Formats: sequence, structure tokens, C-alpha cells
Amino acid sequence: MSEALLALGVIGTVLVHTLVTEGERRMGMSEGGEAGVLGTAAVDGPQFGVTANPVMQAEEAEETDKTDRTRRKDKTLSLAALARLAKSDSIGVRDSALHILLNRAMSDDFFGEIMLLAWDINNEDPVAKERAVCVVQQLSQTNRPRLIKWGALKMLAHVISDSENSDRTYRNAVVSLYRLILNNVRRKVSIAKTGVLDRLLLFLTDRAAFSNDLRYWSLLVLHQFCLSDLLHPILVYKGLIPILGAMTRSTFGNSNMQKYCLHALVRLISSLSATEGPPKLQELLDMNIVSIVGACLKNEDAELVSWAVFLIQEFVVRQTARQAFSKVRGIAKILVDMIGHPSSSADSFMPRVALRTLKCIAVQNDAFQADLIKVGALKRLVPYVESADNEAQFWAVSLLHDLVATHSSCHEQFFALKGLDALVKIAHTANSDVCLYVSDIFVFLCGVSKNRPILLNSHILSAIMVFCKGAETDLQYGGALLALNIATFSTESAMLIADYDGIEILSDMCVNSTRQDMQVVAAKALSTMARKDPDVHDLIFRHAVFPIVQGII
Repeated sequence: MSEALLALGVIGTVLVHTLVTEGERRMGMSEGGEAGVLGTAAVDGPQFGVTANPVMQAEEAEETDKTDRTRRKDKTLSLAALARLAKSDSIGVRDSALHILLNRAMSDDFFGEIMLLAWDINNEDPVAKERAVCVVQQLSQTNRPRLIKWGALKMLAHVISDSENSDRTYRNAVVSLYRLILNNVRRKVSIAKTGVLDRLLLFLTDRAAFSNDLRYWSLLVLHQFCLSDLLHPILVYKGLIPILGAMTRSTFGNSNMQKYCLHALVRLISSLSATEGPPKLQELLDMNIVSIVGACLKNEDAELVSWAVFLIQEFVVRQTARQAFSKVRGIAKILVDMIGHPSSSADSFMPRVALRTLKCIAVQNDAFQADLIKVGALKRLVPYVESADNEAQFWAVSLLHDLVATHSSCHEQFFALKGLDALVKIAHTANSDVCLYVSDIFVFLCGVSKNRPILLNSHILSAIMVFCKGAETDLQYGGALLALNIATFSTESAMLIADYDGIEILSDMCVNSTRQDMQVVAAKALSTMARKDPDVHDLIFRHAVFPIVQGII
């Protein structure tokens, strides 16, 4: 036991000082710390590199077989010699000495005793316990399977749950825990069952008692828990959502911590049911989350901006705080800029989120719709009409529907951007949900008299006939209504319908449709054509009137 304590003493006096100094430099509630893409993995903690064994190079400058001599020296150097080398002015020498010490600590001769010291059930030696946990923290960088095998998870849960430990001990234990559960669902569930969750939440909320560095690592562990759907119910029950909301505010200026807070919030809120969601969202609104997220949107960190948009989406798709988010200064331009172009090499996921968010905020919001037109939304939306991404296409067309319906002033720009041609083209291939929006857009365009020459010079009638022959009855009805609109334009428009086999198609709807409203609209379109162009009388009588009369007789 004495030799193990000597090893711990060396590491505790030299390694721990280096570790804590580095940790305080990295954290300090600044922008430093763990930077990385949020999602499935995060970057590990402070790393201490190992050079090409400078200890051997310093002691054996004339060595010819450096590899063999290194192995022998690793085994023969005494702990006292390593202690002197660990205090060397050379960084490389210090790192290599510490590396050798850690290798010995991981060996069967010492590791069992180190684990016993870390457990320290009766708190007999807090100093040795602190040093032992520090060693485990350093070993967790590269020896995770062995630590798991030796029961490190239970030991760390015990250390974290013990209310008598120092902040430094807690910090090293939480860092080790983070590394051991990283991207491993089974370990996350296992450690959550130990009751450690309450202590981690305490570390987050009690700013007076615990350091910022401990709060940061506790947040990383809880973020890992949030990545596991199995743990969402218990995390929500424990009140993590409002805690994360408060942390997002309290860590303003630290974009790294805010990213983890927002991502964890998105994960938890997205798992809530329709009945669970509103109360939790209201808790966040009560702490003025709208202004906090609005500030995050203006951050230079693109990843933070992305998670802010994800959180906004969770609110607005649930019809919550739509008006409040629409008033965030600059949100229209920020979201429109995130749409990008469908042909770009960028990830198509964020454009879908931006489009969906814009659509939800713009619903029945004329002022926000006007802002979208002002910041050039049409230029971004029209290319997505023909996007191969069906979801992006749907949200783009549905948003265009709202803009065209409410703001006739944008029609000219829409035509100039070839928006009509794009809609006509997708009418032959898009799914029925998209085509229903397209048919509505055509109706709104037909309702403005100055648009008529442009519509008649396009191929809109080919799309209308496709709608009339579609399998969806609502789409058929929309097609018949459009045919009636076009027929009222002029004699020329009535003749154009006939050129596209419109008489035969509309007659079939009159005779065979089971929907009375569709039959009425189709009959009105045919009668309007008959009034405009007497030459179509015979055709209408043969395909519509005669079959109807026969059916009656």
C-alpha cells in the first residue's frame, strides 16, 4: 500500500496541479472548453501528449537501441527517480515521467489499491481519495474498458453521491464519468439508476458551492443522458428543462455551454407528447427564453445558431409563441439566409428546419410575411420548388402559398423568378399534398386580373388537367375550379381548355363523379365555355349532356 501511496503522492503533487491549472484556464466561464459538433459525440477533456520518450533520450544520449532500452528503463526507474523527473524544467521529460507513472498505476500491482483508496467508504483519508480519483480521471483517457471492468462506474457514482468530497474530487469524478459513458447507452442507463442524477443537478444549480468547471462537466454528462431517449422521462421528471433554460441565460457569452444547453433542450422537448409539451414550454417562456434564443441567433458560432433555430422550431410547430418569435429582430433574414440553395453541397437538413420554422411563424402573420418578401425570401423559395428533397419541397411550396395568397404585390417578382413554370413542372410529379398547395396558388394567381395574360401564355392548363385526372378527389375539385376560372377569362381561354382535352375531362367529372360539389363546378366550367365559344356546343352535348340524359331515362 505504501508504494501505491507514493505513486499517488507524486501524481497528486505534480499531475493534479497541472490538471487543475489547465482546467481553470480552459473553463473560467469563457469561450474555451469542449468545442465540437453536438449530437452523437463530444470532444474529450484535457490531453497530455507523450513524446518519443524524452526521458530515455535525456539519460541515454548515446543509446543506439532506444526502443529496447526504453522498455527496460520503464520497468527499472524507481518512483523516487520518476518523482525528480516529474519536476523537470523540460515539458517533454515531465510528460514522459507522468506517462510512466500512469502506466504503473494501471498495472495489476497498483490499480486495485488505487480503486480502494478512491472508494474510501469511511472517508478516512480525503487527500489520498482526491489523488486516487485524479489518477482514475487521467487513466480514463485511454483505459476505459479496463476501468469499466474494475467497477469504476460504481466507484464514481459513489464519489459523486458523497456530500463530503472537495470540489476538485467531484470535478475529476465527473470528468471520468463523462468519458466512460460517452456514446454508450447501456452505461448511461446504468449510471442513471445509481441516483447520481440528483447530485449532477445540484452541481448545475448551486453556483455558490461549486465551481464553474464542475458545472461545465456536469452539463456534459447530462447532455450525454439527453442523447439517450430511454432517459428522457426521468430527466423531464427531475426538472432538467427549466434548469437548462436558466443555464442558457446564466451562461450568456459562453457559446460552448449554451450549445449543450440548447441541444439538450431540443432533445427533451422533442420527446414530449402533445399534452406534456405546452406546460414545459410555458416554463421556458416565463423565464423569457424568447429573448435568450433571439440573442443566440445573432452569435457568430454557426452551431449555436443552428441549435437556436431547432429550439424555435420546437415551439412554433406546437403553435406556441409564434407571434413572440416573429418579433425577434432580424429573425426573418437569419432564417431565409439559412435556406441556401438546393444545388449547394451543404447539408440539406438545416434548410428543411428553416423552411418549416418559417412556415409555422408565417401562418396568419401578415407583418412577418411582408418581412420575408422584403428580405428576398422568394429568391430562396422558388429553387426549392423543384428540389429532390420532398420535405424541403413541401415546406417551400406551402410557404409560397401563404405569400402569394396574402401579398399580390409579390406576384410580379414570382413570375420574374420563373416560379409559375416551376409549379407547372412539378404538377406532373409531386405528391398530392404538394399539388393541393400548387392548385391553391394557381387560384390566387387567377384572381388577379393583371396576371391573366401571363397565365394564358404559360402551360398552366396542362397542370390543371393533370389535377382533374388525379386520384385525390380534393385535387380533382381544385382542377375543376381552376378550369372554371380560366374559362371566365375570354373566348381564347375557353378554346385553350378545349385544346387540352378539357371538355372530355370535365364531362367525365360531370357524369361519373360521386361528389356533387365537383359535378356542379365542372358543369359551370362547361356552361361558361359554351357561352364563350359556340363551336364547342356539339362536343359538350356529346360528352356531357347526352350521357346525363341517358342516365336519367
